Amino acid sequence: MNELLAFFIFLACMGSIFFAVWTAIRYYKYKDLKDEIISKQDMIRAAVNEFWGHLDDSDTYFNRRKYEKWLSCNEEMRGILYYPLDKLKLPKSLVRDCRTLQKYFADGERLVEKHNSNYVKRELDVHKRFFDEIETYPLNQSQSEAIVHDEDHNLVIAGAGTGKTTSIVGKVGYLVKCRGIAPENILVLAFARNPMEEMRERIAACLGNESENACVHTFHSFGLKLSETRKGKYPTWHSKMNWNLCNT
Repeated sequence: MNELLAFFIFLACMGSIFFAVWTAIRYYKYKDLKDEIISKQDMIRAAVNEFWGHLDDSDTYFNRRKYEKWLSCNEEMRGILYYPLDKLKLPKSLVRDCRTLQKYFADGERLVEKHNSNYVKRELDVHKRFFDEIETYPLNQSQSEAIVHDEDHNLVIAGAGTGKTTSIVGKVGYLVKCRGIAPENILVLAFARNPMEEMRERIAACLGNESENACVHTFHSFGLKLSETRKGKYPTWHSKMNWNLCNT
């Protein structure tokens, strides 16, 4: 009987010791996690404010470059957001920021897509008269959306005669008349002289006197212009070849 009692006492002591050790380990582990999050609270808040700033700016398209830059700059904080925030006894405002940042990491693609979808709809509505009167015929929905999307790179796939040139002219007109971009900051390139001359004429009809500052070239003439601007003269090979295509 005494041996059995001693055994239970031994088990109780070992259990108490194990619990004390486990509690101490958990305490110091959570303390380290808490200290790490607190040390980065300014970065967390800045990341939340930056992302929210893009979403809250209804007049600006949140393009892919901005989103990927935000992800890249804040990647190191992704891991700490999966810590047991409820057990770390953090300030409520910091927990709220962490939860918000978790949402932006997990659901960022959808939030960006929703923001941009609303932006496109609003731009098409606000500037409907422009899209309806840009040329002889009103732009269709696909053309208008292609113009309003503000990614750094846009790929438009369309067959012959479907309105690609019209969309380019509309894009130039939209940037100048609706977004306040100076014509001299817009470059339009074509492979051959005839399409280039057609775009010049149609952009001139769209912009009026402002079209004088628009840069519309063939690839060859633009390359030659760059070389001339860089060196102050035509390259030496220019006089040895027939470069009529470049002189427009």
